[in-house]
Amino acid sequence: MTTKSAAVTNYVALVSVSVTSAGLITPAENSGTNIHGNGVLVMSDVFGATPSNIACKLLIAGRVEGVSGVSLPMLVRALTYRNEALKVVVGKAISGGLEGVMQLPIENCRDAATGS
Repeated sequence: MTTKSAAVTNYVALVSVSVTSAGLITPAENSGTNIHGNGVLVMSDVFGATPSNIACKLLIAGRVEGVSGVSLPMLVRALTYRNEALKVVVGKAISGGLEGVMQLPIENCRDAATGS
């Protein structure tokens, strides 16, 4: 049996799961796992990939929520609003991801070669 852990901020919890040889995922018994604050936001890279599939098995509506497609702007937003209600943090994380993707405006970019 393999145990995996994921740390999540102020929604901060140490979430431990056990993956059995049969591929079953169960919360680790007596792991000392505690959820502090308003809940836990689990963030994963690609929906459908292994981290996302594991996260899906941990979700508890209103208590443990998840988002996928994580990027640095999403993480920054989630950390910035970590003391808000979990629903707000989820919304802010998603909006950070949406608003963090843009085409660079060439007129505002400096020439990397010349620095001008």
